[in-house]
Amino acid sequence: YKNEFISITAHELKTPMSSILGFGNLLQDKRVSSDEAKRDGYLKIILEDSMRLKKLVDDLLDLSRLDLGTMKFFFENTAIMDVFENVKRELSILAKPKDISLVFESDKDVPESFVTDRYRLNQIMVNLVNNAIKFTPEPGKHIFIRASLQDKFVLFSIRDEGIGIAKQD
Repeated sequence: YKNEFISITAHELKTPMSSILGFGNLLQDKRVSSDEAKRDGYLKIILEDSMRLKKLVDDLLDLSRLDLGTMKFFFENTAIMDVFENVKRELSILAKPKDISLVFESDKDVPESFVTDRYRLNQIMVNLVNNAIKFTPEPGKHIFIRASLQDKFVLFSIRDEGIGIAKQD
């Protein structure tokens, strides 16, 4: 299992890295860099793949920390709107080209802030919304990110209009 995991991980890391290097090299060509549309398109790909690469590395580090029992949490007062803004900032670049709207909603009874590990909550939210974007192939769809109150806890939910998961799964 370890060898299979390493092989898959190496492939997953190599793919965005190759794209970043390839498009970075293309941007050094004056003919490409002077063409604003090409330049912007290549820069967009570089940014998207850099985010993907960062996520993969973060996930690997977390997996290692979990395995070693050294995962640390830092609890602090966190505003709901800050959580929503972070998700919007990180993922709008992926949603926009697919014409997917990110819709953020908070029920009236949800407090403005609560205590959580802001980094871990952001990580979870970004992973879930990223999957929703990835599996919503049709343009013009929506992804709903909602905060509600359930038994004195803030409950976050993500609902998309994508292909969904088969009932048996």
